[in-house]
Amino acid sequence: MNDTFNIGIGVRSIGASLIYAYFFWITILSGYLEVSFVQGLGIFIIIMIVLLIIGGIPFAGTFSPIIFEWFFLGVPFGDISGFAWIATAVSFLSFLIISTGAFKELQKY
Repeated sequence: MNDTFNIGIGVRSIGASLIYAYFFWITILSGYLEVSFVQGLGIFIIIMIVLLIIGGIPFAGTFSPIIFEWFFLGVPFGDISGFAWIATAVSFLSFLIISTGAFKELQKY
């Protein structure tokens, strides 16, 4: 594989870590959900299981922070947190880099 693809894989791991950190923050640390620590931990575990199941669908996990705030928390689209936007942007950027690397690899043949 080429360097672009490898860079995309590295950025993907950073993007996935940001998404997990976002869900940990929103369910346990932020106090936005007004639940106890144990309830927040349970919600976090359920979200992680759902992300593991839908992880094979392209872009399913990428937009999950925005979709979670918009649909499940009822936050207006214009008021979605910066953390959700950053996690989504880094994850989406990784897909673009991986796609570019794969396209460059195909151009060799």
